[in-house]
Amino acid sequence: MQIKKSLKTLHPYKPTNKRPNIKLDANESNNFLFNNTLTLKGIPLNLYPDSQSSSLKQRLSLLHGVDEESIMVGSGSSELIELVIKTYLNPGDTLLSIDPTFAMYEIYTTIHSGNYVKVPVDESYAIDMEQLTREAKHLNPSIIILCSPNNPTGERISKDAITTLLKSSESLVLVDEAYMDFTGEAHSMKHAVNTYSNLIVTRTFSKAYGLAGARLGYLFTSKNIIDDLSRVKTPYSVNALTQALGLEALKDSSKIFTHCKGVKIRREALKESLRDLGLVVLDSEANFLYVISNDARLKDKLLNYDIAIRAFEDTVPATYRISVGSEEENNALLTALKEVSL
Repeated sequence: MQIKKSLKTLHPYKPTNKRPNIKLDANESNNFLFNNTLTLKGIPLNLYPDSQSSSLKQRLSLLHGVDEESIMVGSGSSELIELVIKTYLNPGDTLLSIDPTFAMYEIYTTIHSGNYVKVPVDESYAIDMEQLTREAKHLNPSIIILCSPNNPTGERISKDAITTLLKSSESLVLVDEAYMDFTGEAHSMKHAVNTYSNLIVTRTFSKAYGLAGARLGYLFTSKNIIDDLSRVKTPYSVNALTQALGLEALKDSSKIFTHCKGVKIRREALKESLRDLGLVVLDSEANFLYVISNDARLKDKLLNYDIAIRAFEDTVPATYRISVGSEEENNALLTALKEVSL
């Protein structure tokens, strides 16, 4: 018995097992939706859940103005991203993305024996969409994945740039909008799925909704792609409790808007404070900041203060992603940074 050849050099995605007092490494939100006791009555746990998540799709359709037939719900947007890859990527096919970006794109491509090609950001850490569009024409990849706003740099890719790519390429283009709630729906590509038959847009409840532990995501795309994905998707992948949580979360969208507004205010304040400490910090449209430092041990130093941030390996200078916490958490971070040598 031997592991698949494509997996022999694969390094697994390893979230930290530690639970520090201040956790700023995974872009989670606080539990602002369900501060009180949550009662989920009438859920028939003896029965399999609705495999189509029909009630959730109805509510998402009303919220986003997208037809129910163009929506699919999954166990986190990560499940849906892998579903797209295992549906459309044949062994040896190319998947094109940017670098740095969400690590799971490359991991899923490797698992399914694909060829992962990445277009690096430029010297200012900006995404070069013109170069990516040229690479797409040259390579003709099966799939192109764009994270917007991008994890970990925080840059939003303009709708015009994505539209130019869609018009010039026959590749399937997946736009991962996990952090779009912090940017604004006007920048989403969700309504373009009616125009471009090769477009998929993924969203999640893990970030702005603060439901990372529930594992709930969804996508928008054409009905033809929905039909293809439905052939491959694991039945009942979204359990009944998670579906009920999603419906509860969607009852008052104003709470999400208020939460995101507060995150953006704290993000800008934290960015300026970090820059005042001499760190290079990129502008961001998400709930995190990308930080460049000459200190390769910054993550370890902050762990001594019970504060976790995300460090990226093999980058010179060292690069980090810091989630925007509460005002108290951000202040504790700044206090710790002042005490360590930057």
